[in-house]
Amino acid sequence: MQFTYKSAHIDVTPAVTATGFKARAKMNRELSEGEDAGNEKYERDLGIFATSTEAVEYARRWAIDYCDSNGF
Repeated sequence: MQFTYKSAHIDVTPAVTATGFKARAKMNRELSEGEDAGNEKYERDLGIFATSTEAVEYARRWAIDYCDSNGF
């Protein structure tokens, strides 16, 4: 699932594993003028969930919280 939050483009598509669905979040944002780093964040392992819906929802909430807490 992909969505935009504030200035971040976020992908929370889960990875299928032998034991369930791995929640993960990849975020990119456009750099402001004069900014040269810090425009990407990728969390590969936010936990394993029984369903893809649970994994997506957890990663979505994590990404929004990360953006809010880190000015992303």
